[in-house]
Amino acid sequence: WGISGAALATGLAPILGLMMMLYWIFIKKDTYLSYNKEDFHNDFSIYKDILAVGIPASLEQLIMAALAVTVNFMLTLVSGSIAVAVYTAGWRLISLGLLPAIGVGTAAITVSGVAYGAKKYENIRTALRYSAKLGLASSIVVCILLYVFANQLAFIFSYSEASAPLLPLIAAFIQLMCLFILYVPFGASAGNVFQGLGKGTTSFILTTFREFVLVLIFAYLLGFVFNMGETGIYYGMLLGGFIGSVIAYAYIEIYVDRLIKGKIEGSKI
Repeated sequence: WGISGAALATGLAPILGLMMMLYWIFIKKDTYLSYNKEDFHNDFSIYKDILAVGIPASLEQLIMAALAVTVNFMLTLVSGSIAVAVYTAGWRLISLGLLPAIGVGTAAITVSGVAYGAKKYENIRTALRYSAKLGLASSIVVCILLYVFANQLAFIFSYSEASAPLLPLIAAFIQLMCLFILYVPFGASAGNVFQGLGKGTTSFILTTFREFVLVLIFAYLLGFVFNMGETGIYYGMLLGGFIGSVIAYAYIEIYVDRLIKGKIEGSKI
């Protein structure tokens, strides 16, 4: 079915996953927690807590999508459709390389949230640093693999005769932008721990400042003002992302330190 089949599979996959979850929860009923209508009681404070984290987290995804659109537009202006094709193909592989660090950071949400609720604030610092270290270790491995096998990976998107000229361009993009993966663990850990502490708005502000302010400013400066073209845009993304991640991680370290010392009011649970 070609593209239509791929689109259909994309739509069916989450539906099948949802059906499996519903089966385990309501039919098989062998989950850790049981669900009964009789035990359900509305507590609007819980809705408030969920939305306080959920809405900013959703807006973060919107910011990331808007950033991708803006970068595509900038690349179109400086280098045309070929640069957009290279960026789109290469970034898919970079996104895959981000998954280990993002996964570790996501786990930090739960761990930091539990520690915060139990008022064991030292455990928040432990979770934060462990998340950053483990994420960095996995990112280094992924970065090396992407750099070494850049040509082979680029071939996935340039195997046809028409797209063959893109192979060296995509490979060069991967070898440069794989550096982006190295500092994601710090920004991701900071943002996720803030979410675990119920500070979704803080996480959103840090993400917006990093992605939609620093990244775009440096990409514009290097790409347009300094006439470095598409390479300048890529360097700008790296520089902006690095500075933003350092700021985010430094801020969460300071916040947790103040929390431990009692300078900030902690959980009221």
